[in-house]
Amino acid sequence: FATDYDNCLAKYSSIWTQLSDAFGSYGDYLMFESQNEELGNWSGLSAETAYNYVNEINQTFVDIVRNSGGNNGERHLLIAGYNTDITKTCNSLFKMPEDPAGRCAVSVHYYTPPTFAILEKDESWGKNRETWGTEYDFSELNRLMDKMKTNFVDKGIPVIIGEYGCPKKNKDEESVRLYLKSVCEAAYDRQMCPVLWDITNHHYNRTTCEMIDPVLHQQLLEVAGIELPEEMLYGDADSDGVVNSSDASKVLSEYALTATGGDSILSDEQFIAADVNMDSVVDSSDASSILGYYAYISTGGSGDILEYLKA
Repeated sequence: FATDYDNCLAKYSSIWTQLSDAFGSYGDYLMFESQNEELGNWSGLSAETAYNYVNEINQTFVDIVRNSGGNNGERHLLIAGYNTDITKTCNSLFKMPEDPAGRCAVSVHYYTPPTFAILEKDESWGKNRETWGTEYDFSELNRLMDKMKTNFVDKGIPVIIGEYGCPKKNKDEESVRLYLKSVCEAAYDRQMCPVLWDITNHHYNRTTCEMIDPVLHQQLLEVAGIELPEEMLYGDADSDGVVNSSDASKVLSEYALTATGGDSILSDEQFIAADVNMDSVVDSSDASSILGYYAYISTGGSGDILEYLKA
């Protein structure tokens, strides 16, 4: 974009025209994001020119999607901040695009300080930090989160922290937990949505569908205001103490309602029990898993549904 703006914008427009056409009939579980991290990461441009390019690209994205038909006229859109950097995105030169549907959120990432949240060993640009949690660390976290709240949330613009996280290699275990919980909590307290970045099987086991660190899992649930009972019967969506076809029916009813914009009929505890696939969505795949498990135990199978799904 910095050296061939018109040609790059034509290619960008072509890509989003095709994507909008291909996915136009998809429901609101699908969001589009205008770019990722590199938007604005250019050299050789003045700040004003670079910000103008970012703003024009984001507006082009919104215009193409909104004019493409299907559900795209109302689909939630995620607008990439300048280099998805909080300070640069909160610069007055950054402008949110005009959206006739009024359904745009802004996306930033959080890996501050990078010496803790990115590095696993010393590099030319920084020395690996093994610990996090000083008074200054918390002050920096709150200062940056407050900037996003003031510049966006308080103005009615939703914020998604599209990535935040840190490695575990050469890190103090308690510091890792403290960092991940604290960033999550700082975002939640300001009505922002934090998304934990996880390379495969780092914080989350994608084979067993479980958080690797149960202590961290509990801490994150507490931030969200969810307390798991000591004995959770997964699959028991209607809280009657057994897992059977009626649970699958309730899951399907929940899916039918929420997929069309209706209110959930599940309590927090029921939602967790119903989400047997542990993908944070209660849908037909959970109902199918519950029915499969019910058939299994009805013919002499044993064990809970999580053991059944792992097998």
